Amino acid sequence: MAKENDAVGVRSSPQPTCSPTQGLQEKAVVATAFLNRKLAEYETLRQEIEQLRREVEGNER
Repeated sequence: MAKENDAVGVRSSPQPTCSPTQGLQEKAVVATAFLNRKLAEYETLRQEIEQLRREVEGNER
């Protein structure tokens, strides 16, 4: 059944398929996974930078 707004290309939003609490929980899981990936990337870069610093200091002597 088409709504009146469909004639002008405006569609209503679909009804949510989960509760707001479940949506927040899913968002928290995604955010936590993202943060963990970024922390791992940061640690890798930190170690690489430290190694490069040691190499540069060793070459300056």
